Amino acid sequence: MGIFYMKAKIVNKAKQSAIAKAAYVSGQKIYSERDEENKNYRRREVMPESFILAPLHAPNWVYNREKLWNEVEKVEKPYNAQLLREIVVALPIELSKDKNIELISEFVKTNFVDAGMVADVNVHYDKDENPHAHVLLTVRPFNEDGTWGKKSKKEYILDENGKNVIDDNGNKKSKKINLVNWNDKETLMKWRENWAEAVNEKYKELGINASISHLSNEKLGLEKIARHRLTREEYYVEEKAKQAAIENSTPYEPVTTYGKLNYEIEKFNQQIDLINSQIINLEAEKEQLDGTRNSLIIFANRRENMFVHMAEVSEEIKEAVQFMQKRYKTDFITLDNINDFEKSMKNWTNKISRAAREHESTKVFIQEIHNTFEKNPDNLYKFGLTKESFVTEYNALLEQFKYNEKKLTNEYENYKNIKGIQQAFDEAYYKETFKQFTGLYPDYENIVRFKTNENLKVMAKCLEEVSNLNKKVIVNDFYENDILERKDEHELRKSISKNLEQYQQFIKLQFTFNKAFENLQSKYTDQLLNGHMGDEVVKTSVEYLKTKREFEYIQEKVNDAKKGMYDDLITIYGNDNKEVINQLRDKEKVQILKTYIDERVYIDLDTLKQSKEYEQYQKQAAANKPNTGDLMSQMLAALASESMAQDPKRNKYDQQKRKKRNRFSNKLNERNI
Repeated sequence: MGIFYMKAKIVNKAKQSAIAKAAYVSGQKIYSERDEENKNYRRREVMPESFILAPLHAPNWVYNREKLWNEVEKVEKPYNAQLLREIVVALPIELSKDKNIELISEFVKTNFVDAGMVADVNVHYDKDENPHAHVLLTVRPFNEDGTWGKKSKKEYILDENGKNVIDDNGNKKSKKINLVNWNDKETLMKWRENWAEAVNEKYKELGINASISHLSNEKLGLEKIARHRLTREEYYVEEKAKQAAIENSTPYEPVTTYGKLNYEIEKFNQQIDLINSQIINLEAEKEQLDGTRNSLIIFANRRENMFVHMAEVSEEIKEAVQFMQKRYKTDFITLDNINDFEKSMKNWTNKISRAAREHESTKVFIQEIHNTFEKNPDNLYKFGLTKESFVTEYNALLEQFKYNEKKLTNEYENYKNIKGIQQAFDEAYYKETFKQFTGLYPDYENIVRFKTNENLKVMAKCLEEVSNLNKKVIVNDFYENDILERKDEHELRKSISKNLEQYQQFIKLQFTFNKAFENLQSKYTDQLLNGHMGDEVVKTSVEYLKTKREFEYIQEKVNDAKKGMYDDLITIYGNDNKEVINQLRDKEKVQILKTYIDERVYIDLDTLKQSKEYEQYQKQAAANKPNTGDLMSQMLAALASESMAQDPKRNKYDQQKRKKRNRFSNKLNERNI
């Protein structure tokens, strides 16, 4: 195999001159109009073979190197503009100089010139063992009339009605459209592939038994490490060291850093060759071992393409799958992706809900000042307004209200579309996960038939373990508990999870908004007492009303969650334990319910009531001693720990886990999935 080398880089106006680059690679003296000086570098022993290739519609002056690159520096105006792209390729040493010039000319014309670029080609033959070419390419196309064209254009974003979309600042939204694909990574990869093909075609044409590849050793399936390409100076130093070793009859010792590294790489590659020969002898054994994994491979492929084989998939679900794949840049959507998306949608829901409530508060404020103006205009001072300023301020508020209403409506429409996608995908994902899971573990169908996030989480976790061929097949951790086969138990667990989530979300907001409400109330009162008027007071009045109404909403949500947690505890423990439940702080209620959900542990309140610690707790509570609540939390934690360790049912289930795993693993093997 020959050597493949292609390097592409951009010459940036802020860091380098196009004239200087052209002068260096061509070996010519070129005048720079931007710098008002001649660019001239050392005289080369072997002058490059330099020529310019251009599209037919390009103006004649592009064939003048000095004119070409001065015009480029004029048309690319920004201080940090891209001036040119330099492509450096290693030319095959098996070809003559004339054949290499023919090869690079054909490649440049086909890949660059025919695409619209002007190419300044410079073939370097300073040393026969390192022939290479520098190709300088324009980054802007020419129009058919020979004038400079555009690299990109601005396109305004339109809505479904063909009207401009407006951003938050009131400006028309737009996007940049590239008119050429010369900066795309895919284009560069295609050039690399085309260069390898061009060289190999030339080899074939001339009957040379050699080839090159643009792929890395890893992609070629080779475990060898590629050697580093030496610079001209490093190459000369290493050649001198080799010659000295021959003359002195001593082993060659590399001198430069990369020379030493290449020497070690060569020894490593020789070792790889030895190992590969040993691997061949193990292939037969490997084939036998692979036979035991075929069933799991089939399952893993089906799992990773869970919607592909579903003939009944609707267009709605296909669109939802494509949306999720694009969002997370993967073909296989995991439960983590779904949970992340659900979290994003919840945040978006909360954001829109709050914006809608604030919008309604603004509407109430506008109506209130309007009524005040009509019935008792002397009271407008409460809002920082006068009869004279009312019309102007009112119209400004109304205009902003209408703008916000339109913005909120557009966002809500977008939200509804994405929400529909989420629901369609969730439904399809649950159905397919249920189908796959019950196919593997039919004994658990009575438990997982209820559509809950808890069941989905357990099923998905188990299926992902099965799909991971590096791990043993396992079953889920469901206990053989009749209560989990009842619908009312799943409904209760859903209720508990919802109330816990709502409480934890809004209890934090309650403290934050309480502080904000107090601060705004104080600010508003101070402004009125000091006789402030105008926009500042109006703004404070609106914010005060919004915050007040939001604080009331949060308090309502917290109270709903507290009532819900209380009802859940009564459902679990019955009215006989009302006295104990009423003594619990919110913190302890959360503690009990989380233990019930997360650990599936039932804290026995009857045992709690009979304990000496509970008597001590009641005495401390009656005496209003500090840290009384902490004592209750400690008792509940101890009871939970004791239940997990001593519950005979739980011990029974723990002892059966190993047997269950073995039983289901055997069933899998028998089915030959």
